[in-house]
Amino acid sequence: SVYLDVLLVLHRILAPADKVGFAPPIGRMENPVSVSSKRFRVHDGQGISCSVRISSNTPAPALSVIFSGRFKGQNVIAVEVDGDLVTLDALYDAVEDGKEYKAVFGESQQTSQAAPKQFDAPASSQLPFQPLALFESCFPLKNGTPRQGILAPNSQGRIKISPYRGTTPKDVLEGLEQYSHVWIVFWFHGNANKHMRAKVQPPRLNGISVGCLATRTPHRLIPIGMTAAKLLRIENGDTLIVSGIDLIDGTPILDIKPYVPRYDSIPDAICPDWMIQPTDITTVTFTDHALASLEKLAPTLKILPSAEVAKQTIEQTLHSDPRSVYRKKKCDKEAFGFHVDTLNVQCFIEDNSATVYNIEAS
Repeated sequence: SVYLDVLLVLHRILAPADKVGFAPPIGRMENPVSVSSKRFRVHDGQGISCSVRISSNTPAPALSVIFSGRFKGQNVIAVEVDGDLVTLDALYDAVEDGKEYKAVFGESQQTSQAAPKQFDAPASSQLPFQPLALFESCFPLKNGTPRQGILAPNSQGRIKISPYRGTTPKDVLEGLEQYSHVWIVFWFHGNANKHMRAKVQPPRLNGISVGCLATRTPHRLIPIGMTAAKLLRIENGDTLIVSGIDLIDGTPILDIKPYVPRYDSIPDAICPDWMIQPTDITTVTFTDHALASLEKLAPTLKILPSAEVAKQTIEQTLHSDPRSVYRKKKCDKEAFGFHVDTLNVQCFIEDNSATVYNIEAS
């Protein structure tokens, strides 16, 4: 049974390293305690599924070995739960007894550890170009990043253009300063999913599924995104300073186009109500401790120009409610944290109000 498989894997992990190839354990429990377990099913989206039983102390390596055996050697790196990707080390708290979830596959652990953390373009026969630049963002991680840049107009980022195919940044950017806004075309490099998903669950729909092409989800058939941003200025002839952004740090930039209101704005365009309805969060407050910490940390900011702009960006981000469907349903009583520039922002969200109670260095 799968439960027996878990026990065998645990035995191998706790065995001496010279016998099974694992590092020796740091310590062992002298007085074991009883633990609860959950049984659920996991499928690959292609017709293969397996039943799994795990306990609250089942380690991620054990789950990885079990999934690998069930899915013919493929490496499961996460499981999709209510539209969110949950890693194996957090799986027990996320899943429910008797339910079925979809596995997300990725490279083996050894391969992912050896690979450098940088953007790798597809083979030249498929995509014959390199990015123009890597975006420098005030949002270092996708958790907490606004889903649309216009929702956080004070957020900022930089795009430093490098010489490209014999051209110079000064030449390719000449005239762009005459525009107030730009379109930024980019690559969703942070997606962990390796398999296509026809339907997604947008956070605004609270678990209802719709076709991925009918949403702004980053989990697209072809992972290319486009966002409009305000062009604040061009520095040193090669660096665009933009605001109102929804890109995370390190995003590969594929193209930049001027925003032309006559062509790009369609006043009578129609979209579903759920797409544009405001969130439930109407009030954002800061404790005195949080404000004092923000002022103290202001000199460490790398992208945002001041403590006031950082405060406005935090407020706008929380008003847009960046929480996932899973966090809203399962973790609504827990503290929520995200990063803005060099700041680690910690808050509580209850009903229609968000309270920032602490800000510390990331």
